[in-house]
Parts: sequence; structure tokens; C-alpha cells
Amino acid sequence: PETRSKIFEPFFTTKEPGKGSGLGLAVVNDLLKKLSGFITVESELGQGSTFRVYLPAHVGEQQQPISLALPDLPTGNERVLTIDDEVMVSAFLGES
Repeated sequence: PETRSKIFEPFFTTKEPGKGSGLGLAVVNDLLKKLSGFITVESELGQGSTFRVYLPAHVGEQQQPISLALPDLPTGNERVLTIDDEVMVSAFLGES
């Protein structure tokens, strides 16, 4: 119960130091609030957790998508630098 009340706070983590930033659920919670939604959690020790995300249904006319015309950009020898402390993520991004 004590952990559950803190999981949406920035930088809260149950992982060992250096194993996670503790920002994931805080970012999700903040984004959902901005979208007029919310998140709930049910958790049982040793069994796992269930997170439910709720967003309001869209009511009204569907808006036309905005078309953005982008200028032609020179292409050729571009490089993208990615850095991640998770080896699996770095390996995946390196394959792209």
C-alpha cells in the first residue's frame, strides 16, 4: 500500500540505484491528466500489477487531419546518435 501511493511520483522507483529513473509512470500519469484521463493500478504481492488507462471518448465532429508540407531536405550521410543505459534497447536501436 505504501509503495502504491508513491508510484506516480517523479523519480520513485523500487529498483536498485542505477537500474531505472523512476520517471515512466510519472510521465504517463501527467500525460493522461493533460488528456483528461487517468490511470488506476491493482497489485498483489508476488502476483503482479494491472494498470488500466482511461481516456475520454471523443464526442463531436471528426476534424480533418492537418497536412504539413515539408521542404525538401538534403540527404546523404546523416547519422543518428542514440544512447541508452539498457543494453537490449541500445542493441535494438543500433539495428535500425
